[in-house]
Amino acid sequence: MNWEEPIHRSLHRPPLVLGGDRELVMFSGLGAFLVGLGGFSLFSALCGLAFWLIALHWLRKWGKQDPLMCRVYFKSLNYKQKYLASNSIWCGSPAMDKHWRRKRA
Repeated sequence: MNWEEPIHRSLHRPPLVLGGDRELVMFSGLGAFLVGLGGFSLFSALCGLAFWLIALHWLRKWGKQDPLMCRVYFKSLNYKQKYLASNSIWCGSPAMDKHWRRKRA
């Protein structure tokens, strides 16, 4: 018995809004709205619109290159700059000696 089940595109497609990452596009739109509304002038509204269009252009280019790049970047911020070459805290590395071992007199 051979049969095929369709895999819908919406199940594995990255969440993009206007061609860019959803969170970044909405956050840039919110920032542009606050800049445009906060100045209470036509100039601030035009600056907010210009900021949003420029940000949207770059976010769309970023979304075309790799739709999950934002998540990869934010995950990379959690990594340490340097990892010690040790298996566990019980291996006796010099960094752990001062915390885990008593000094002998």
